[in-house]
Amino acid sequence: MSDKKERIAFDIVISVMALVVFLYRFIVLAIPMFTNGIRDKNYRDVALSFTMLV
Repeated sequence: MSDKKERIAFDIVISVMALVVFLYRFIVLAIPMFTNGIRDKNYRDVALSFTMLV
């Protein structure tokens, strides 16, 4: 494989891993924290749920 093709393959792997981490944090951490904050009327938790994505 050429150097450019290896670089593109590496970039794709890193991108997929970043998407997996983002989706995990969104589904497992942010959504439950957001819904609990809305249910308990704790707007601090609602705001913190958005910071869990970065």
